Amino acid sequence: MKRAHLALGLLFLSTAAFAQSKRIYTDEGFDTKKVEKLYSAESPGKQFCARMAALYKVSDSGHITQNDYNRFLMDFDNMVKNMAAGNVTIPAKLVSMSNILNEINDVAYNIDGHRDAIYHLAAPIYKSVTENWGDEVINTAIATSYFNLREYVVSMANDTKLTKALAVIDRNPVGFGEHAPSCDYAVSINPTTSKDKIDIYFSNVGLFYKATKKYPADGLLAGPIIGWEGYKDESESIMNILKTYSDMNNNTAYHIQPEENKTGKSAVIKHPLNSDSKWFVWVFRNNKLYYSYMAEPCGDRARCRVN
Repeated sequence: MKRAHLALGLLFLSTAAFAQSKRIYTDEGFDTKKVEKLYSAESPGKQFCARMAALYKVSDSGHITQNDYNRFLMDFDNMVKNMAAGNVTIPAKLVSMSNILNEINDVAYNIDGHRDAIYHLAAPIYKSVTENWGDEVINTAIATSYFNLREYVVSMANDTKLTKALAVIDRNPVGFGEHAPSCDYAVSINPTTSKDKIDIYFSNVGLFYKATKKYPADGLLAGPIIGWEGYKDESESIMNILKTYSDMNNNTAYHIQPEENKTGKSAVIKHPLNSDSKWFVWVFRNNKLYYSYMAEPCGDRARCRVN
């Protein structure tokens, strides 16, 4: 009898294991590029953007009904009220976002397009907080949502009801850096390269996503741009957006143009960045993107070298 039970148990385990293996393994053939990407070491910027991309993917819920939206607002409010102490700036930012969502609820609730857009901008914040994705991800989710919400309202200038939300957003600023130190980030450019026309930009994460829509993602955030001379139009698209925002009063980008280098030495440019936000450094050579990386201010490696 025991042997019979044992045989049945082994049969069950064998069947379960076989069924499980069929669920896990598929014959997709051998893809060299996929394998190289899987095992290659990626830069911190690429790794971080992959985390953010995962967050946006899992927080996308398709079309949102009025009942769904009401439930989301209540859940968001409860999350803010129950926010545990962590990064001291995060609760204040969440309060601002909660105020904005509630004040523009009349517009969002009644119009499908607005309701879907605003929900999908705010949902990553809720998911990152309630599932504890970490302060870095939460901070970035808030910054990106706030930036994109303002961009969305501005883009709907012909909608008189929605444009009133702009005043609501401005009354509830989501500040970055008030309680965080600001440190110089140094960009060192070798003598040969610095003889050309060099433009350096720093941008926050919201502007990073806006500026890079036309540029091949695989070429970014790894430092030197491979084949940089071949991306004239794509570089121009990024540069125009960064330039536009760096010229604004409440800018979300900084532009530095080094003086002509006649010293025969490396040119070193330093610029202060607050440590409460993710930053990206862009180096253009003769108006083409030459170098792209994620800048980490106030750390041991608050610098990069461009050859």
